[in-house]
Amino acid sequence: MKRLSMTRLDASTAFGPRAARRRARGAGLWLCGLLALTGTAATQDGLPLTGHQNYVTSLDFSRDGKLLVSGSADYSIRIWNVADGMLLRAIERAHDQGVNGVAFSPDGSLVASAGFDRAVRLWKVETGEPVHTFSGHFGRADDVVFSPDGKHLVSCGLDPFIKVWDVAGRAEWKTLEDAHEHGVGGVAFAANGRLLLSAGWNQEIKSWSFPAGKEQKTVLKSHDDPILCLVVDPRSRSMATGGRDGTVFVWQLPKVKKLVDFRSDVDQVHDLAFDPTGQQLVVVGMRGGVEVWDVRRARMLRRHEGHEGLVRTCRFTPDGKWLATAGEDKEIRFWKTGK
Repeated sequence: MKRLSMTRLDASTAFGPRAARRRARGAGLWLCGLLALTGTAATQDGLPLTGHQNYVTSLDFSRDGKLLVSGSADYSIRIWNVADGMLLRAIERAHDQGVNGVAFSPDGSLVASAGFDRAVRLWKVETGEPVHTFSGHFGRADDVVFSPDGKHLVSCGLDPFIKVWDVAGRAEWKTLEDAHEHGVGGVAFAANGRLLLSAGWNQEIKSWSFPAGKEQKTVLKSHDDPILCLVVDPRSRSMATGGRDGTVFVWQLPKVKKLVDFRSDVDQVHDLAFDPTGQQLVVVGMRGGVEVWDVRRARMLRRHEGHEGLVRTCRFTPDGKWLATAGEDKEIRFWKTGK
């Protein structure tokens, strides 16, 4: 399958007749590629977006599903148009070191990023201009997530803290001290923002009331190795955690009670993604491949092949029709889900 090599669009080339013709040609190629991924072909090959110069660490879709943002170890952030696969904006030096996490604000106007340089940053989606840099992490910043109302941004990384930032006030709002010894593998909101969940390198899972930041429950030693990722299903009924030991645990919310667990073939689990129904869970990690699991039965449904090396990140489109994955091979691939 032909790979599409996307180029940066700036103010001088984004408009006019030539740009329109380029967008039309790009849209045709992209849509032809998407059509080619229906049926069993989707389990064999994914359509790649290329442009990053180092491995892709993180992905996120805007709430309306029109935009995709990617972060990379090449220090850059890229924003893509999902409809035609064109690169809308490239922020080439977003961080002084690699970008570890990216997230759209609920209204789609901002992108937040977390970097190896310990910084957490805000960017305007429309222009790519920097808005603010939050400082306070002692170790690398790995993950960022907006509260559902967009008022707060939560970040975590390779230090014991969970930082909560006031988005409008551009200031630190709260620090959850000593949240997890050694580091925090992931954070996520549930229950319409009233519950914050975190998973740590110390194998603990914690739930916090929000915005009070009061610890509600701690689950000790769920995994045998550090927990590298945490995800909540869109309906806030369950949560999944993935460990460096290759195991995946699924938990009932809000009680944080274990429902099922299974061992993945990807070895270290680097990211997880629930489909919009919460019934399927995607697992990606060290050994490559993209696994899709039936959550209730703890049974693998299918495995997508196409990436070379570690697969670092995965996200469903909001409608659940497409799955995006990316990793060590510097490519972003789309897979048809059949929904």
